[in-house]
Amino acid sequence: AKVEHDLRSRELKAQQEAREAARQEWLEGFSTERATEHEERMNVVRSRRDIAQSFIQLQQEERIALGDAKARAEEARAEALAQLRADEEALNREIAASRDTRIVSNVARATALQQSRAEAKRRQQEDLARRRAQVEMAL
Repeated sequence: AKVEHDLRSRELKAQQEAREAARQEWLEGFSTERATEHEERMNVVRSRRDIAQSFIQLQQEERIALGDAKARAEEARAEALAQLRADEEALNREIAASRDTRIVSNVARATALQQSRAEAKRRQQEDLARRRAQVEMAL
């Protein structure tokens, strides 16, 4: 009976060890499977985060490019406006110079005309005075 008991005890112990080994193997397999699943989930999370970061980076670059384009457009508009103002000022100076030239020309013509009339009147008065003198001498 003792031998039988020892055999039974060894058999139970072997079964227990086999069960424990199977359980340990299952736990290791389960842990490996869980670790693999966790790693896969983490890879998905990392890839989503990388995609989101890339999208945010792209949006920031687009905003910067848009800002630069707006700044260049504003500079071009300001330059065009400055050129337009400069052209307008130059045109105003030309108009003023032309007006001044016309005024000077008109004043010169008016002065010449006035002098011509004064000269004609003076000659007329001299002629009249000469004729009177001739008439008085003839009388």
